[in-house]
Amino acid sequence: MGQARLATLSGDTTAIRGSYADQIANPGAFSYSSLMSAAVTAARANQTKDAIKLFEAAYSVNPQHRDVLYNLTRLYIVDSAYRKSLPLARQLVTVDPSNPDNYQLVAIAYAAIKKEYDAKDKALEAKAKELGQRANTTKSAAVQKAAIDSAAKITPQLKIYGDSAKAMVDSAIKYNTMTLPVKVEFTEFTPAEGKTSLGGKVTNQTDAAKSVTLKLQFVDKAGNVVSTQDVPVGPIAPHASAPFSATGTGAGIVAFRYGPIS
Repeated sequence: MGQARLATLSGDTTAIRGSYADQIANPGAFSYSSLMSAAVTAARANQTKDAIKLFEAAYSVNPQHRDVLYNLTRLYIVDSAYRKSLPLARQLVTVDPSNPDNYQLVAIAYAAIKKEYDAKDKALEAKAKELGQRANTTKSAAVQKAAIDSAAKITPQLKIYGDSAKAMVDSAIKYNTMTLPVKVEFTEFTPAEGKTSLGGKVTNQTDAAKSVTLKLQFVDKAGNVVSTQDVPVGPIAPHASAPFSATGTGAGIVAFRYGPIS
């Protein structure tokens, strides 16, 4: 990917797009890592549509990995595809439940969908007002009845949109105000034949020393567990970090996940 880095540094959009043209044209011929590298190059160059297509291709190859889940969710939000982002954001939280950045994506998606409901609600209210004026000003009994009947049908729709908007607000607030005792970050994931290395750090976000155990699962493309490992970390001083490493054994490992940490 040296060509892509040089193109990105030079700001040459044509060269940047040329560096991943083959992956765009025939994504099925490339590996997960190749597609991810191309997608990151496109994203850094603000080629959002290209980046989304490449991240989608990477997701089809490996739908379990937190990196593709995070990046595709974020790009969908950037592209205003909020309803497409939400299922991925939820999946991301189940894979990587101790990273506050993930919850922010969920909150943003819910808040944006709430605005969509608000817009629909506003449009329906304007329509109901228009129908009311028509019913009050027309001299035709038939037109008046039609306007009243149409306005009556709008009322239940307004309730649906109102209830849906409230649900989105409640969910957005829940995820936006969520606090986590620790933050988990990953700095290494190296799959190899029969053995996969994983590394990162845990940050204690509380005011007291804390020890935690990462209950890691190494999974295949379908999400089946290939290997597990419990990794103790700590004690970690307040607002400090401690590294961890783990090894997954077995064939077919393409991703990892871990359980919630309290």
